[in-house]
Formats: sequence, C-alpha cells, structure tokens
Amino acid sequence: MAVAVAGSAVAAAGVYVNLPASQWLPDLAVGVAAVAVAVMTWRSSAAVSVLALAMALAWWVGTIWPQALYWHRGVLIQLVLSLPRAWPRSRVAGAVVVAGYVASLIPLVWQSEWFVMAAAVGVLVGGVMEARARQRAGFVVAPLLLGLAMSGGVLVPSLEGDEAGALPTLIGYDVLLVLVLVVVARLVRVPTRAELTDLAVDLGRAPVRDASTLGQLVRAEPGLDVDRTIQAALTEASRLESGNEHVREEVRTALVSVAESRRRLVVAAATERARLAEELERTMADPLRTLAAEAHESVAGVPGLERAVEGLDAAVAGLRPPGLAAGLVGALREHPLIATLNVTLVAIGGRCDDAVEDTLYAVAAEGLTNVAKYAGPCRVIVQYDTAGSVASLEVSDDGVGGAVPANGSGLTGLADRLEALGGSLVVSSDAGVGTRLMASVPRAVKEAGPRPPSADGTPLERRTSAPRSSA
Repeated sequence: MAVAVAGSAVAAAGVYVNLPASQWLPDLAVGVAAVAVAVMTWRSSAAVSVLALAMALAWWVGTIWPQALYWHRGVLIQLVLSLPRAWPRSRVAGAVVVAGYVASLIPLVWQSEWFVMAAAVGVLVGGVMEARARQRAGFVVAPLLLGLAMSGGVLVPSLEGDEAGALPTLIGYDVLLVLVLVVVARLVRVPTRAELTDLAVDLGRAPVRDASTLGQLVRAEPGLDVDRTIQAALTEASRLESGNEHVREEVRTALVSVAESRRRLVVAAATERARLAEELERTMADPLRTLAAEAHESVAGVPGLERAVEGLDAAVAGLRPPGLAAGLVGALREHPLIATLNVTLVAIGGRCDDAVEDTLYAVAAEGLTNVAKYAGPCRVIVQYDTAGSVASLEVSDDGVGGAVPANGSGLTGLADRLEALGGSLVVSSDAGVGTRLMASVPRAVKEAGPRPPSADGTPLERRTSAPRSSA
C-alpha cells in the first residue's frame, strides 16, 4: 500500500503543477497529514495506520480522477468511528461506516443537501455511540469535526463556475480534514514516559495482583489498549504469571510436606522418649530398686547402688517426666520447682495428645528454670487452659525482666517444636516488669499445620520479645 500511496502522490503532483498554490497546497496538506498519521500510529495501532494510508491513497486518486472525488470519505468515516481499532464496537457506528462506503462510490449522492445533512448527523451519532461503548468522551471529537465539515456545507465543490467563491469552501474543508487527522493521531499516539509514570503511580495506589487486572486498567486508557509493545508486555506478564503460579503451587505443596514432616518428627520423638523411658523403667530401674532394697536389708550392702538408682531415675525422668502419662496437670504438680518457687498453678480443661502435653511440659520446665536462675525473688504463676480446640500454657513472673533473646537456644528449640505442631511461642520481658512465656498449640496433633502470618506479615511463633534462656 505504501508504494501505491507514493505513486498516487507523484501522479497528483502532475495535476498540482497546473493549479495555483492556493488550491494545491491545501490538497497536498490533507494527503501529507494522512501519511503522517500512518507513520505516527504504526507502533500504536496497525489498523489506524493502514486506514490512514488508505485515506491518503483515496484522497490523491480523487485528485487525479474526478470520479473518485469522494472515495476518501468512506475510509475517513471508518477511521474516525473505529479508532484505535479496525472496526467500531457499536452497531450504529458500524452501520454508518457501511453507508459511508456505499455513498462514497456514488458521486451524485453527495450533491443532495438532505443526504449530506443526514450523513453528517449519522457520523456524529455514530461517534457518540462509539464513545459510549468505549467509555471515552474524547473519541467524539473527530466525528464532530467531520460532521461539522459536512453539515456546514464545507464540501468539495466543482471548480466550474465561480472559482473565487468555491476556493474558501475548498480550503475550509481541507483544513477541517487536517484537524480530524490531527485528532486521530492524538488519540492513538504512543504515551510519553511521563504519562506511563503517572499511570504506574496510580497503579501503585491500588496494587495490581494479576496480569488480567493490569490489562483491564491498560484498556481503560486511550491509546494504550492497542499499543503493540504494551500488548506484548501484557502477554509476557500473563505467561510469567502462569509460570509463577505453578511455582507458587509447588512451593505451597513443599511447605505443607515440610510441615507434615516436622510434625511427624516431633510426634515420633515424643513417642520414642516415652518408649525408652518405659523400657528403662521396666528393664533396669525396677530390677535395680529391688536389688537396692535387698542390699539394704543385707549386712554387707552394695556401695553406690542407691546413687545408681537415683541416676537412672533422673535419666528416666528426662525422657518422660514423672506423672506425665496420667496428664500434664499432674506432671506439673510433681515438678520440683513448683514447690521451691511457691508457684501458683491454675489449670482448666482436660487432656491433649501425648506429643502436645510433652511439648507444653517442656515449655513450663524451661520457663520455671529461667525464673529460678534469673528472675530473683518474685511471684510465679503457671496457667494451663485447654478450653476449645487450643491448649495454652503461660508462665509469668514479676521479677527483674529485661531478658536478652540471644542468650541460649532452649526457647528457640521449643518454638520450633510448637511450630511443628501448629502452635506458637511468644515471650515478653520488659525490664522491671517481669517475664511472660506464652505457648499455644492445637490440642490434637491432627489439627496441627503451618500457621498463617500475622497482620504485619511476621509469623506468630516468631514474634518473641526478649526470650529468657541460657539452655
């Protein structure tokens, strides 16, 4: 088509040499403006660029051959009613385009004043309907200018007769067509960097979560929805989003698998400690106690036997605290520091899974040990609550406080165990106020799983403040 346009322009130049400058300059300006629009909009909208070239071709063909004088109007009506695409969205605008093409092939039609007025109104109505379909009032401007050109009688006249009177009409028509083409170029131009920056700022105020939402926002901006560079970027963004979603799903699956593995390890460890404690109790502790009792009744005795029994009892207690098989509350009451520190024990509720009670006992033991080491003279309260599906345990004191989180790893290990069971550990320790150690975990291990992050994005089990531990 570019070759045809260039050929028609050269042929029109042969006509221009026989005309005064006041006639051929406006005619040339319209054709050049159409070619300029085609060049300016090629990257933004191929459809507009092709239609602009077709309009330039029809324009110069009409300059060369009088029978084609009105051919450009069919293409021009399609251009202003369909931009920035090849065809209008509105059915009314589409009907006007078809009528414009039919009329452009019949020169006598444009001699009728009534048809010219009807065509002008049709173009204007089609422009309004298309602007409503696109929700962009700016798309009415080009049809309005073209409708004014026709309804005002600014038509290409025959130069026969009063040429002096016809010349202003010809120039006015050409000027209005140039303005129409300028508006077309303006509406489908490539956005500047500043405009894209402003759009990015607006998007930043309402974060875009997916490529489809971004596509909707881009389509709402005139000129952006047909820009081939932006469309290619949106296509690539959709492809990346699809790939990223696949990766995210794999990561989520892996996280669930890791959480389940951690849970199984914690449960298996608790089960194995209980089994070893029972095995030691049955195979070694009980026989040694019997032997110690018999030795105590004998005259000679066995030196160190009682110390061996005590050591074995301590080893068994380290694996499975005394009384824990009967429940956490009973095991807490038997903890030696409960009496030593004069602890107030408040217990509400019933039993939990063995792994849960084993872990909560470890939390209580760690908290009481830290109180004994660092808190100084103070009151200590241990609260245990199993109301609902979550068990919670809190060890609080009104001691010196001000513990340093980096000291030791005892609470860190407990936090990991609780997290594996779907629980959390929170420690607060303000200087001069005391320390609170708070653990919560589902009562049944089957309910355990990875916990969602808090509102600030920090995992609940890691929101610790100055945990106190030297273990």
